[in-house]
Amino acid sequence: MTQRVAHFDLDSFFVEVERLENPSLIGKPILVGWLGPRGVVTSASYEARQFGCRSAQPMEVALKLCPSAISVEPRIDLYRRISERFHKKLREYTSVVESMSIDEAFVDFSDFQSSEKELQLIETMRHAIKTEIGLVVSAGLANSKTAAKIGSALAKPNGLIVVPPGDDAVFMRDLAIKKLPSVGPVLEKSLKQIGFETIGDVAKSDKRFLRMRFGRIGESIFDKARGLDFAKVESHRRERKSISRETTFPQDVSDVGVLSSKLQILSEAISSDILRESRSARTIGIKIRWADFVINNRQTSVAIPLTSSSDIYKIVEGMLTDELRDNPRRSIRLIGISLSSFGHVTYQPSLDSTRELDIEMANRGKQQQLDNAISEVRDRYGSKAVMRGFDNT
Repeated sequence: MTQRVAHFDLDSFFVEVERLENPSLIGKPILVGWLGPRGVVTSASYEARQFGCRSAQPMEVALKLCPSAISVEPRIDLYRRISERFHKKLREYTSVVESMSIDEAFVDFSDFQSSEKELQLIETMRHAIKTEIGLVVSAGLANSKTAAKIGSALAKPNGLIVVPPGDDAVFMRDLAIKKLPSVGPVLEKSLKQIGFETIGDVAKSDKRFLRMRFGRIGESIFDKARGLDFAKVESHRRERKSISRETTFPQDVSDVGVLSSKLQILSEAISSDILRESRSARTIGIKIRWADFVINNRQTSVAIPLTSSSDIYKIVEGMLTDELRDNPRRSIRLIGISLSSFGHVTYQPSLDSTRELDIEMANRGKQQQLDNAISEVRDRYGSKAVMRGFDNT
């Protein structure tokens, strides 16, 4: 059976979610990201891209290129919730779906050995995502993951590219080498230095030469350039081994109150992350990047699995105190929290449970409800919409 793979990629995902929440943003240049000298654009609308704005660009640069752009602070929790609906919708049509990131996924189309059936199903899925979720998704369909992913990128915005069976190499032949998903800026520069400009140039070269020059990645790009990417769509969900939340300050910070407030917000956010997946954590860490870019990490394990934001905050707040004590007169550029050593949240009291245990379980349930409620408010109205005090005693 010939493998057929579709790659679905949501168009300007963060921007379009913000437009769902606020339709007045439709048709205007939008920059999703943080303001300030260290702010970075995480997503730019197509209207803003016409001025040269792009993701990963300093926000100050983007606003100079497009002064009329509207900046919107990211709401990551909201994007994750919408993303879950997107991936769930894909699975309504086929069970073999490999979620690659928050806004993209591969789908196995190998069972549909008919171009007409392929096209009909992929358009049905795109239409459902648009009408039921409100998002536009572009797609590429080919024999390989590589060609399918390139196809969806070229199809944007709101398009579909179908590569006929067996034509992956022909489809990619005249494209710039940077279009190969595994070719980053450094490898692109190296390839150009030896005369390679297109994917076809790589396909016509010698595999042994590429292996000697670039190692395994050289072999990999040679095979992919020739359409010989046989990687299967893996439908099983790979659980993350760790979850982290971090933030970079607009200016270096040494004020303990400001740092503690940010840790409170991060604690609530990461608590929502693990509760959404019905997980608990036994290992917790804090990450600090000082003003001189030196990074310190502290980590500890706990006997009772963590889920609540208040428990998480109490531990990282203690770690922060230790770091500031060991590093007097230093300012912080970035601060973050990480959780790992996961288990699943299960409350199974024995028949002779004590009243104290019952009270503890009830308190945990209330704490989780509160954490989820705060997360939902921030999803809709922004991270500064609600702030909760913590008992540090």
